[in-house]
Formats: sequence, structure tokens, C-alpha cells
Amino acid sequence: MTSPITREEIAKLVATHGVSLDSISPKTLSIGSAMVGVVESHPDDTTSLFLLDLTSNEGRRTPSPVSMVSVHPSKKVFAVRGEAQISVIDQENRQKFSLKFEEEVLFMKFMTDDIFSIVTPSAAYFWVFSRETHGVVSEGKGTLARVFAMEADMASITLTDMIISPSKEFFLLTGEGRAFLYSKKSKSGRILPAFAGSFASINVAPGCPAAEVFAFATISDNVARLNVTELNPVKKEDGTTESGFVKRVVELGPCNNDYPISLTITSHGFAFVLFKKGSLRVVDLGTGLMFYSVRSVCGSDLLTAVRTDTGMVAGSVAGHILRFAVKEDRVIPHIITARHDPENAYVIAERTKLPGGDALFSHRFGHLFSSNQFKAAAEVVGKSPGTTLRNMETLKRFIDAGNDPVSNAPAFLIYLSTLMRHGPLTSEESVELVKRIVAQGKTDVLHNYIRDKKITCSEELGDFLRSSALEKEAFIVYHTAEAKHKVVAIYASRGEFDKIIGYCEKTAYVPDVGKLIHVIATRDPDNAVNLARKFAEKIPDCDVPAMAESLANLGLVKDATGLILSQIKAKEFNEETAPLQTRLLEINIRANPETAATILDRGILKFYDASVLAPLCEEARMFSHAVRMYSNSADKRRVVVNHTKDLQPVDVAEYASMLEDASEIQDLLRSLLTANLRANLQHVIAAAVVSVHHLSPNGVVINHTKDLQPVDVAEYASMLEDASEIQDLLRSLLTANLRANLQHVIAAAVVSVHHLSPNGVVSLLDEFRSHEGVFLFLHQVISEVDDPDMHFRYVEAGVKTGNAGALDGFLRTSEHLDAQRTLTFLKNEQLDDVKPLIVLCDRFDYIDELISHLLAHNLERAIEAYALKFNPAKIPDVVGALIDHEADDDLVTRLIQEGRNAVDISLLCDECEKRNKLSVLRAMLETRVSEGACDIETHTARVKVLVLAGDVGAEEAIVTADALDFRGVGEFCAPRDPHLAFVAFSRAGSDCEDELLSIASKGELFKELAHHAIVAQSEELWRKILSGTHITASSPIPTEDDMDELMDGLVDEDEEKGEAEQKNTEDPQDDSVSTKLRDSVVAEIKKQLPLCEKIEEVSGTIRAFDAANLTKELINVLECVIFGESLFSNNTFLQNLLILNSIQDMPERVSKYVSELSDYEGREVAESAVASELNEEALIVYKKFNLHVEALDVLVDHIRDMDRAEEYAQLHDVPEVWSRLAHSLLRMGRIEDGIKAFVRAEDPTAHPFVIRAAEESNNLAALVPFLEMARSKAPEPAIDTSLVFALAKLDRLGDMEDLIVGGTCCANLSHAGQKCYQNELYRAGLLIFRAISDYGSVAACHLKLRNFIEAIEAARMANNVRVWGEVMRVCVDAGEFRLAKTAGINVILIPEEIDSCISFYLSRGHVEHLIELLEMGTTHEKAHIRLFTELGVLYSKYSADNMMEFVKRFIKRCDVDRIARACQRAHLWAVLVFVKLESGNLDDCLNIMMAQSSSAWDHSHFMNIIAHVSTLDVLLRAIDFYVNQQPQLLNELLVTLGENEHIDVGQIVSRIRRNEAGFLALNWLEERQKMEDVECINALLHNLYIDNFDHVSLTHSVRSVANFDVVQLATRLSKHEYLVFRRVSTELFRRAEKWGIAISLAKKDRVYGDAIEAVKLSRDGEMAEELLTWFLESEDFAEAATEETEEEDKEFDAVKQQRHECFSATLFRCSDFIRPDIVLCLAWKHHISDYAMPFMIQTVRTYSTIVDELQKRVAVLERGNVGSVASSEEEDAAMAEAMEAVHDDVYDNAFE
Repeated sequence: MTSPITREEIAKLVATHGVSLDSISPKTLSIGSAMVGVVESHPDDTTSLFLLDLTSNEGRRTPSPVSMVSVHPSKKVFAVRGEAQISVIDQENRQKFSLKFEEEVLFMKFMTDDIFSIVTPSAAYFWVFSRETHGVVSEGKGTLARVFAMEADMASITLTDMIISPSKEFFLLTGEGRAFLYSKKSKSGRILPAFAGSFASINVAPGCPAAEVFAFATISDNVARLNVTELNPVKKEDGTTESGFVKRVVELGPCNNDYPISLTITSHGFAFVLFKKGSLRVVDLGTGLMFYSVRSVCGSDLLTAVRTDTGMVAGSVAGHILRFAVKEDRVIPHIITARHDPENAYVIAERTKLPGGDALFSHRFGHLFSSNQFKAAAEVVGKSPGTTLRNMETLKRFIDAGNDPVSNAPAFLIYLSTLMRHGPLTSEESVELVKRIVAQGKTDVLHNYIRDKKITCSEELGDFLRSSALEKEAFIVYHTAEAKHKVVAIYASRGEFDKIIGYCEKTAYVPDVGKLIHVIATRDPDNAVNLARKFAEKIPDCDVPAMAESLANLGLVKDATGLILSQIKAKEFNEETAPLQTRLLEINIRANPETAATILDRGILKFYDASVLAPLCEEARMFSHAVRMYSNSADKRRVVVNHTKDLQPVDVAEYASMLEDASEIQDLLRSLLTANLRANLQHVIAAAVVSVHHLSPNGVVINHTKDLQPVDVAEYASMLEDASEIQDLLRSLLTANLRANLQHVIAAAVVSVHHLSPNGVVSLLDEFRSHEGVFLFLHQVISEVDDPDMHFRYVEAGVKTGNAGALDGFLRTSEHLDAQRTLTFLKNEQLDDVKPLIVLCDRFDYIDELISHLLAHNLERAIEAYALKFNPAKIPDVVGALIDHEADDDLVTRLIQEGRNAVDISLLCDECEKRNKLSVLRAMLETRVSEGACDIETHTARVKVLVLAGDVGAEEAIVTADALDFRGVGEFCAPRDPHLAFVAFSRAGSDCEDELLSIASKGELFKELAHHAIVAQSEELWRKILSGTHITASSPIPTEDDMDELMDGLVDEDEEKGEAEQKNTEDPQDDSVSTKLRDSVVAEIKKQLPLCEKIEEVSGTIRAFDAANLTKELINVLECVIFGESLFSNNTFLQNLLILNSIQDMPERVSKYVSELSDYEGREVAESAVASELNEEALIVYKKFNLHVEALDVLVDHIRDMDRAEEYAQLHDVPEVWSRLAHSLLRMGRIEDGIKAFVRAEDPTAHPFVIRAAEESNNLAALVPFLEMARSKAPEPAIDTSLVFALAKLDRLGDMEDLIVGGTCCANLSHAGQKCYQNELYRAGLLIFRAISDYGSVAACHLKLRNFIEAIEAARMANNVRVWGEVMRVCVDAGEFRLAKTAGINVILIPEEIDSCISFYLSRGHVEHLIELLEMGTTHEKAHIRLFTELGVLYSKYSADNMMEFVKRFIKRCDVDRIARACQRAHLWAVLVFVKLESGNLDDCLNIMMAQSSSAWDHSHFMNIIAHVSTLDVLLRAIDFYVNQQPQLLNELLVTLGENEHIDVGQIVSRIRRNEAGFLALNWLEERQKMEDVECINALLHNLYIDNFDHVSLTHSVRSVANFDVVQLATRLSKHEYLVFRRVSTELFRRAEKWGIAISLAKKDRVYGDAIEAVKLSRDGEMAEELLTWFLESEDFAEAATEETEEEDKEFDAVKQQRHECFSATLFRCSDFIRPDIVLCLAWKHHISDYAMPFMIQTVRTYSTIVDELQKRVAVLERGNVGSVASSEEEDAAMAEAMEAVHDDVYDNAFE
């Protein structure tokens, strides 16, 4: 039977991918179900990362300095440990996450997709990283959380796995036989003796909640066990758990030096336990059944494994990657057939729903149903997997079953209610149930079932509810069952169209929109149209043409068109929309041809199927479009000829242009003219024009010009390519009738302008003196002509033809117009309308020429119209021109006044200012001001007018104006009135500071400048004033000498600025001017600043001086403010500033200032003075402000006069001063004086400093008074501690004891005692340690005083192992071994201390005393494993004779491994065997016995052990050992091995063959052959028999067994030299049915009886007849006979007699299948009828019996005796037996 667990080797790391074996270890190998990672080490100390994709079996090796790798269990994600960081790389999503981590990492693993565990020696961490980006490589960090602290026992071993429970509440960390289980809830953990473990959530019983279980593998008494328990079980009242899980322990079998390395739990609840040496056990956690076990799954040891849903993936030390999985269809059959456990098979199938148990469920269901146990039967159906029972057939059986005999309830309802407890009903069950619910009218029950999901919603159920008028319930069912078309239908029937769109968007459903829209449109067209639009907009894949077709069929053509057109627009009318365009046109051609024609004419749609639309166009009488769309010429001609009157000439022309043959074109034209000359003439001309290259239509055009439109002539002309032909045509038309044909000529000339230049056309028209023609022609082509002459001719023609008014636009836009030529022409022409002239002059800025021309012709009104209406922006230029031409002032004033609101005042003012005519603006400016004008230009111009007029209101206007160009006004006033200029510049703010400084310097306006600076508080202005960097000797402002040029307007403003900048750049700075300005301003500030009433002005000025680094000037200004009559004389800030600046720059004034002033900050000033070494001034300040401590600091630290300091302290007698003085004295080394000062200050705060200083100087006598003062002020432990030590040091032990026992001492006596101990004050230490009951220290003091007995008592009181250890060591060194033993016994009973004790004794060479100590410890009740172990180790080294006795008594209390290693080092092999046996390590026992047989081997012992060994290698090597060293006992060993289930007989036989020990094992082989028929044993025995020429045993063997290669052995024996073996070969060939070979071999060996027997067995008549013939006729037989008889000298008659006997014997053995005729023939031929007679007699008897029987049967049939016929078979059998008996009798008698 196929195994329920599949094993697949999915990768070979070493053989296939070249991974080194040295690189495969638990720390460097990581396995997942998707990939494998290995960290490879190279000889050059570099590493690389090898990643293997298990899907493609492709590997990638990358050099990388990583030390560890961890692969995700199921995804292509891995993590690496690099230098000081850990990185996680997601290959599928191309993401990377990095974490800086410098701590040592012991283990790391993926716990979930986003949680990564990191285990260090100190703690375990969870790194939670996010995956916010996809598709690109991104860097992230995440958060690191500490989970639990590491136990020391776990940190010191190699960790193998970390697992998290499904609830994420428990964590398990495993490694080297230990497991640490940690609870997040209780925040605690415990170490378990487990090798592997796992968590799982399983459902034990249907209807019960899942149980979260914890499974772990342990080993005890050499038996592996799987322990399974539930975590956080919820108990019920009866003591069971709600989940139904029962705690259990499953035995996995003996370990035999093996242990589990991995435990994984599949989704089925199967636990896979994988062992180190390759064995695998699979246990069902629900039942505890171990249903699968295999001894070896791999040829090498395994390292690690990872869980998959159906099994695990494992890796071995040899680099093999194996996958184990549950074969779901074989688990249940395997448990039934191989385990013979149908009960558990049923339970597992019930829980896991695995296939294969159909018969179990069917049998149980049938039994229960037949006994009317309907509920129990329904339970079986609910628990059965798949549709084995849960189908319509079972449902019908319950429906037909009637009522339950117990409850009288319908069996059908019992069945369905039972199934509901196992989950929702199937769709068929739900329909049947709902039918009965609806029939009873219980809709509320139906609602509950639907809400609770107890029934399965299906379309069939919804249809039933809808047919039952339960539309609401039907809708819910449709929606749940995702019957989307039914949901949409219900929405449509309700009119909830918006919900249809929302539902389709949400579910990504595309309904049959054509049908849906048609149905809705029949009832509600408007909503149907809206719904169609929404479908087209929001459901991209919907069938828009189908919706449009539905709307069009109902007459909603416009809506259908708009619907399709919106889709075409959305796709930008591209070629992909061709089907939509075709459908759009098709709909409109059928329903609305006019709209279709409009669409086609506008060229909106370009991609459509013309072959589909052409017939539709013809049907809809859209003949022009039909002509274009038809591809067949015959179709086009038919439409053109039959429907000419409905076509435009251009349509006919288009068709004609497609004809290539001139005759066809002529036939067409002739047909059209013949049909209706008048009506079709235009069509004929159009066709002739486009066919000009085939025909010559000039005559038609010229002769019928009056009947043609200009466009026809133009179209014809466009077809001509020769310029001369075109000129001839135009000249002919002009000559024929200039007036009538002018429009035709112009149209033809326009289209032929690329052949005839515009000059040529104009020249032609000039020949006929047609100015109108020139104008009309150029009017159409002038936009494409760039010849200035043509542009002028156009203007000229327009004027000549009276179309001057049409030239305005051209004059405004022409880019090629010769403006001067045109101006001259227009001025010379006496134009009634001067507008063209105005337009021209306005565009090209000929204002002066325009005004001159208009004034000359008295056109003042035209001037006013131009300036005021046409272009008011030109008023300044017009006014300037009028002034220049001395026009009437009234006209100028009127223009200015009327245009005041439209004119640019600044430009107007500039024009007037240039001409010294600003006065003309005064009236207008005053008017604007009175009207409330607020613009800068108006007020600026007004101020300038007032300044020029010398008006006293000019300054007021400057001061009060809010909108004014202050810079412009200032520059304007500078040469006229510097004061007004200063006022203007000061109003300008920071923009004109340079000009302000320049005008102030030039006009010596220092007072005004100082006042402005104080008030303005501009930092930049202050900087320029005080630094003088922007004051130059030559000012950029115009001087009086420049007035003449300014008035004449010869120097513009830009040139003045440029010259000023050049002067400013070239001229060097005049320091004298700058210094003068600064000094003058500073002098004015000294006067004005004390008078200021705003502190901001004062402070701002002070900051300006400070920023300019004018310290001395600042000091002078501050002195004026503080010592003057100022409101701020007592200002603290100003006084501070004055003194601090004086300290820096005028220290000679500091003494005065600090003495006379009193409102400054004393501490700050004094500190600054000290920093500048003005110590005396600082002392004055400190004294003045009563800062005595600071004053003393100055005396001590800066003046360094301790005498003055002591005098100062005596004078003021302040504790703080004394304390400060004391600190200074201590620092200077005057310890005693300093301590006295502290006592005088009564300051205990510095006691640490004082104590340290006194102790360092050993001045404890002076320290005691201070400490007594200090403890009276503020008792502190440090003070009392120092006092205790000081008294001890001074040997005042009585005072010290009084202090300690006085009750008020708060000293740290422990510290004091230790200090005394360190200073060898042991007696003082005894007093102190006794006071605090520190018996350990008491013992130490006694040891120092050599009081060993007292030390023992103190140690006993201390009861501390450290103390005992110290006492022990000192006693040993002192030779007090008895006392040392008393102390040592308390040390060795502590496991952690025994090593140090042993090391100490051994280092001193006291081995005997050490052994005595440990022996005494073994009798103690607290003796531990370490003690016994160490004693055993000492015995092995120093007392080997006692070792065996020791291990026999105490081995169970020792560390067996360590004892074993000690015995091995000491070569105590017999003891080692005993130790290994006690530890259950049977393999090692045998290995030792075999390796050290001289001293360790014992046969009976060996036999007892090997019976329980399971390791194959050891068992095989035992055979080798006995063959080589104990061959006489080999058979006994083999008997024992044969009973061992862990070794096959084949393996034993193979080992025997390998050692060539077959004869040694012959007895065992023969006995084993009797027990079982095994091929390998049979083969080996046969070889031995053959080699030993034992044909008897060989014959017996081949006849008694069947399991060997018969043909092979027969072939081998057929060549043997002895006949007896060849006869065995013949027998074997007969067994193998090789009849021919057997007969041939028998003939050759002359064993004719064997040949006859072979023929008989073959029952082959031909073969028998051939043998008969051979006997009688073969020459080989004769030769053989001759050879036999030659030696005996017999006659030929003997040979003949032998032939006849063989012939007769053959007939006897083969009579039933030899043909009688052949026998008679051979007998007659060879005259041996007598030998054939018995055969013939038997044959006749047989045939006669058969005939008699046939006659009986015929008679019976004739009588109709049916009963006799029925019993004829029995008679046949009886007759056959009788015939056989007769046959034997006849032949027996014959041969007798």
C-alpha cells in the first residue's frame, strides 16, 4: 500500500550547487518552503551568501560579509546578519528593511510576515517592520520591541528554533535538549527538558471551539515521548474543557542515541517529529495515534526543518533538502488497513474531513438509519467529508422516512436541524427547507435563518422566493448568492437605477446592458437614458452600441447618438472607435438622415465602415455620401446618373476625378447633358474641370460664363498648371465682358496665385485699368503677400475706389507696409475721412506730422477726437506737438482738462516740463486734487508746479502728502531749495538715505539730520551717518549751475543719473566731509538726546552707536543723558551700559561712575570689572551692594590677600563668609585653619570635602570637633561613619563603642567596619561588625587575628557559602584540615562552589584531604549530582581501584557524560561500559567492548546489550567483530541479531557474505531457513552446498523453499561436473516450466525418466510425440546406448529393449494428451504393438465410457427429466474419477 507520507528530495546543495560541506551547520543553513539560504565560508576568510530558489532549483551566490541567514518559512524573503545591522530583503515585492543592531545575535527567525525575532545573550526581541511600498526597492526601519529576558541556561547553548503560538501569547525557544516557554500574559517563563516543540490550533470535536495546544518532545528512560497539552483551557462544570481536548503523552519509541530536532504540526493536526539520525514519527494530536513511523528518511544526519501546511521541509548535514507531506487520500486507508484501527480512522476522518473513509461513514450511517436513529444518522452525515453522504439521495431518504418513532417529528426536519449545528445547509437542502417554511407562512423564521447564515443562498432559492411574492427575501438571497443579474433586475423593477450603478461598480459586474436598457426604456425613457449614460461613464466594459441600439429602436435617436458620441470623444476619435462610429452613423442614417449628413459633412467622424453605410445612405437618399462610400465604380455611376438632381456639382466632379478613361468621362458628361442640359450644366462643368487633364473644357467655361458661378471658374483654373494658359483664360474673360466677368476673373486669379504672381495679376488688371479688380484681388490675397509695393497698391486701390474705410484694419496690422510712402500718399490725397491717416500716424508714431497736417487744414476737431477718443494715451505727445507748433493755449488747456482722467499724468508732466510749460497743468492738477485724486503722479506734478511758482504751500504739500514721488520731488527741489529737498528725501524713508545725507552735508543741515535720525531710527541711516561710508565730496544732485540745462530740457534724467554714478565711482571718498558730518551730527545728538521723551528713541540711538563701534562717543552721549536733565537719568540699563563700556575703553572713569551712580546692576558690573582685572573697583561695588561673599572671593581669588580676607571675615562675621574662607583655606592646604573656619561658620554642608582633606592629611584629631558639630547640625550617615572611623583610628575604642550603642548613631557601620578592616584595625572592626551582626566580616576579622575556632562559630552564624569558603581556605593554608573540613562541607554542598573548592585543594596538593571531604559530603542529605560527579572524576584520576565500586553505587546520582569522559581519559574501559550501559547508550557500550575487547568484552554481557541496540552500523560491526575475534560464538550472535527488529535478515546475510563467513554461520542459516523463506539466505545456502558438494542438502533446500532465482540456479547447476547436481538442474528447469531445456538436459545425461516426467508435467502433446519418436528413431539415443554398452559388451537387442521400455513408459505417463493415431502409427512402424497395447486398451475403455454416458444423457433429454439433467454435473465428476481409476488399473496390470 502507498505510504500516507510522501518523501521528495528537492535539492542537493553539495552535489548540484557546489556548496561546501563545511558551510552547512545549524547557524549557517536556513530552510523555507520557497527558498534555502547558506552562509559560505572561504579559505581567504571571506563569506558569501548562497540563495536557492526551490521553485526553479536555481541558485545565486553573492559575496557578502554576513554571518547568519534566516529564510522566511513560505515566501521568498530572507534576512541576513551583517556588520552591526540586520537586513530583511523581500525579493517578490522588491523591498528592503534595515535595522542597526550591534549586540551579539544567537538566533534569528521570521515569526510572521512582518515580525522578525532576534535572540541575543541578554534578551529576545521582536523587530516589527512595515510594507508600505510595492513595486520598488525601499528602505525602512520599523520598531524593535523587547519580548523577554534570556535565561542564562538558554544563552549558553546552541539555539535551534523559536516559535510563537497562534494567539501570540506564548513563545517557545529551543536548543540542545532544553526549551524555554514564556507567557506574555504572566510575563514569566520556565525551562523544560524538551528537544523540540510547536504550537497549533486544532478542532478536536465538531461544534467545539478550537483548542490552542502545545506539543513538545522529551526523552526519558531512553524512550522519546510526545507531550501534548492545552494552553489556557476553559473548564466546564464537569471538569472537562470546552474544546474537548484531553492532555496526553504519546510514546514514540526507543531513542538509541538519537533525539528529536524538529516538531511541526500540519493544518490537519498531525505532528511530524523528526529525529537527528533520520527517523520520522507522525502522530495525530486529536487521538494520540502514531499512525506512521519510518526508521530512516535520509542517508545522513539531519540538521533542521521548517513547517509547511501539509508537512515539513528538512535539511541534512550532507546538503540534501527533503520535503515531507501528507498524502491526504492515503491517510485514512493506511490507518484502516496497516494500523487496523477503524475507530480512530473514523474519528480522524470526522475531524479532518480527509477522503478515504467513505465506507466507514456509509456503514455507520446505514446501520443507524435502518434502526430509525435519525438524529444519530444525521450527525454522521454532518461529520462525513465531501459529498459521500451529504447529497440529494440522502435528503430524499430522510424525506421519505416519515416521522421519528421517538419524538414523532419529521425525520426530514431532524436531519436538517442536526446539519445546521455543523454549518449552513447546502443549496439543495436550503430549498427544500424554505419550501416548507414558506408553505407554513413563517417568514420570520426564514429571516432568522438568512441572517444567521444557516442556509445557503442560491439563485434557485431566490427564484422560488420571488415566485412566492417574497421579493424582499428574494433580493437578499440573490445578493448573498451573488446572482448579480437577478439583483440588477430587482433594482430595475423597483426603479432604483442609481443603486444598479453602485452595485455594478462594487461587484465589478457588467450586465447585459442592451436588454436592460430596452426593458427600462419601455417604461421610463428618461431614466433609461440617464442609466445608459452612467453605465457608459462608470462601467468601462459595458456594451455601449447595444444600449444605443435599444434607445434608437424606441425612438430615442438623439440620446443614442449622444451616448455613442460621448464614448468616441472619450477615446479622442481614434481608430479604435471605428465600430462605434459606424454604429453611430448607422443609427442616424436610418432614423435621422439630416443629422447623419451633418456629421459626415463636418468630418467629425473619420473611421467607419463605408461598405456598411453606403447602401444605407442610398436608401436614405443621401446620394452624395453614397457616391463617396461606394467602392464599386458601377454603384457610383448608377447613383450619379439616376440621382443627378439630388447631387451637388462637387459630388459629380469628385466622381469624375476618379475616372481614368477619357471616353468614360465624355460618356458621363454626354449622359448628363442629354438628360437635362439646364439642370445638369453646373454638374457637367464641375466634372469637366476636374477632368481637365483628360479633356479641354476652355470653350465650355468661356461660352457659359454667365451660367457659371465664380467658384466653378476658380475650380477649373485651379486645375491648370501652365501660367500662360491661366493668363489667356483671364484675359479672355476680361476681354469678353469686364464688368460681368470680373468676379469670375478674381476667383480664378486667387486660386492661381501660386502660378501667377500677385504682380502679374495686378499688371493684368492694370492693362484694363481696373482699380476695382486690383482692390478685390488684393483684398483676398493680401494676407499672404509680403511685397511692400502690393501693400501700398492695396491702400491706393482702396482710396481710389472709395473703400478707404475698409483699410483701417489693414493699416493697423500690415507688417510689410511702407509707412512713409503711405503717409505721403494719404497727406497728398484730399481725404474726406482722415481716419486712415490717423490710424497710420498713431500706429507708426507720426504724431508731429499728424498734428501739423491737421492744424494746417484747420482740423482742430479731428485733433480733439484723436486725442480724447481714438487714443487718449497719446495726449502727452499731442500736447507736446501742439506746444511745439504754437497752437492756441485754449486748445491745449481744453485737451488737458477734458482728458485729465484718461491721460498718464507723469508723461504729460514730463512733456510740459521739457518745454517749460508746467504752468499749463496747474488748473488741471488743482481740479484733480479737488476731485479727490490720490495718485502719486498728480500730487508730484502739483508740488513741482508749486515749487516753480515759489508758493509757500509747497513744504506743507510735501509734509502732508501721502502719495508723492518723494525722490523725484527731492531731486527736483535740490537745485532750487535744499530745505525742501531734505524734507522730500526724509519723507522717502530708507530709499533716499544717500540723497538725504548728501543734501544735508551740502546744505549743512546737521540739526535737521540729527533730529531725523533720532526719530526715524533707521539702522542703515545710522550706519551711514556714523561710518561715513556713503558721504562723498561731490553730490549726485544737480547744482545751481545745472539749472540752465535743466530748464532747457537738454539733459534727461537718465544721463544725469549715469554721470552721478560715474562720479561716485571715480571720485575717492572724502574723509573730511564724512568726519565733519559725523562729528556735527554727534554734537547735535548730545544736545537733542537728553531732551527725548521716548525711551525707544534713546535706546535706538544707543544701539546705533554701539553697532558703529563708537564706544567713546557712546560713553560721552550716555554721560550727557545720565548726568544731564533727562527723564532717563536713573535708567538701570543706561547706567549699566555706561559703566560696562567705560570698563572696556575708559577704565579711568569707572571708579567715578561706580561711586556716584547707584541704579546699575551691581553684580553684573562687578563681574565685568573682575573680568577686566579692575579688582578694587569690583570690591567697591560688592561692598556697596552688600555682596560679602563675592567681595571675599575678590580678596581671595583675585587680589590674593588672605590677611585682608580674614580681616574682612572678622569685620562682617557672616557664616557664609567664614564658610567661603574655609573652602579657600582648605584649597590652600591650611587644613586645620580651614576646619576651624568651618566650625566658626557652623557649616556642615562641605563635610565630604572636609573629611577627605582631613583623612588624606591624617589630621583626624582636628576633624573630630568638626564632625561632632556637623552631626549636631545635620546628622547624616556619612558624618557618623567618618566619626566612627576617626575614633577607631585614634584608638578611642570606648568613645567609638559609646557612639555606636548610644542609639543616635546613623553611621554606615558596614562601610566603617570595612574601612577599619582595610586599615588593619581588626579589633575595632570586630566591635563594629558584631554591632551590625555581620558575622561574615566577624569571621574575617577572627581569621586575621588567627582565632580559627571563633571564625568557625562566626561563619556558622553567617551561614554564607562565601564565608565558609574563606574560612576553609585559611584553615587549609594554616594546616587546620579538621576545621577546614568542617567549613568545606558547607561549600561543596553548593553546586556552584564545588569547582572553586576542588581547584583550591588541588592547587595546594591536598588530594587525599579533598577526597575525604567529598566522601563525607556524599553522606549528607543535600548531596547533589555535581558532588558525586566530581568525586568520581577524582577516583578516576587518583584512585582507579575504587572506581568500579563507586559507579555501581552512585552512577545514578552522577553526571553520566562527565563520568564517561573521565573513565575514557583514564582508560577504565570496563567501568566505561558499565557507565554507558547505565546511561542507556547501548551503542557506545558495544563500540567500547569491540574496540577494547581485551579488558571490556564479556560475551554474555555483549549478548544482553546487543539485543536492545537499534543502530544498524553498530549491529553490523558486531558481526565483523565476532567473525574476526570470536568465530566460535558467531552463530549465537546471529541468533540474537535475528530477533532484533532493527536489522533485516538481508543486512545480516550481506555482512556474512562480506566477511566470507558463510561456513561459520551455516547452522544459523539453516535454522533461519526453516523459520522463513528469504531469498538472500536461500542463495547463500545454495552457494555453500554447491561449494561443499552437498547435493543432498541442496536438493532438500530447493524442494523446501521457493524464494530464490530458480532459472539462475538451474543454469549454474546445468554446467556442474557431477550428474547428481545436473539432475537437480533438470528438476529446477521443470519447476520453472522450461520444458525444452529440462528434456534436452535429461536426454544429454541419459536420465530418460526425468525427460518423461518433464513431458508429463508440461502436458504438451507435440512435445510427448516428439519424445516418442526420439526414443524409437533418434541416432543420439543409439550412440548413447552404444557408449553405455561398449564397456559391458552387450548386444544390440538390449538397446532395442531399452527403446521399447522408454516408449511404453512415456505412453503410461502421458496417455491423456497423446493422440492414439500417432501411437498406432509408431507401434506399427517399429513392430512394437505389444508395448502400445495397454495404451490402446485404456483409450478404447475411455471412449466407450464416454459414449455410454452420452447415450444416457440423450435418453434423459428425450424423457424430459430436468432433474436428472440438473444433477448431471455430479455424475460427470463421478465418472471422471472412475475413468481415472480404470486408467491406472489397466496400466498397472500391463506393466506388471
